[in-house]
Amino acid sequence: MLLGSLQYRYARKEGLLIAVMESAVERTTDAIRQAIAGKHRVDDRLRAAMTAYLETLWSGNDALYVLLYDWRSLKGGDRERAALLHDRLFSLFDGLFYEAAGAGFIAADIDIPTLRDLWLGALNWTADHPPNKTAEQISDLLWTILTEGAAQRRVEQDQ
Repeated sequence: MLLGSLQYRYARKEGLLIAVMESAVERTTDAIRQAIAGKHRVDDRLRAAMTAYLETLWSGNDALYVLLYDWRSLKGGDRERAALLHDRLFSLFDGLFYEAAGAGFIAADIDIPTLRDLWLGALNWTADHPPNKTAEQISDLLWTILTEGAAQRRVEQDQ
């Protein structure tokens, strides 16, 4: 692509960043919706969403990284647009977490948005520190921690 073509389409570099972020949200939400389609149990839906998110994050397409890390460089209305994109992506997860709470997998007094942020933070951390596990294995581990905890007593009960 010629530089002039890029500058014609995006008058400011912030416009290009927002376009990349929009692409990331579309691609990620599409992957998650596809992964949860046809799954009826909430635990299957949430694990499938986690797996799809990780697979998108690890795919080698850096658009999601731009959404996660480069929004901080934006100012004013561009930053607000980036926040709306985050909200659009996060609302998918909020729905799944509220559904899990409604099904009794998550205690009623848990602050779902904070839980979602912590959970996504754990998934996003793997972008810079790739684990030696598959996306499905990570999703299963996070589901177990979410629903059963990571306390020693759980390990002792399994033995």
